[in-house]
Amino acid sequence: MVAALAQLPGTRMTAVMLARRLIEQTPPGSIIVAAAATDALLARYVRAGFTAGRARRVYRVVPVEA
Repeated sequence: MVAALAQLPGTRMTAVMLARRLIEQTPPGSIIVAAAATDALLARYVRAGFTAGRARRVYRVVPVEA
């Protein structure tokens, strides 16, 4: 599955909220990646459980249930 998430100017947390929904529907073991346009959006992704990478990129591995 490949999806692009975009935060549009003048909107609040749209991409982060979509990412949270995506996590709930993504198969276990999947990796979700995104790029934050601003440091503030990067911080929101990190608070939502993503790991920060280089150049405002973030990722999250969907846990595999035991």
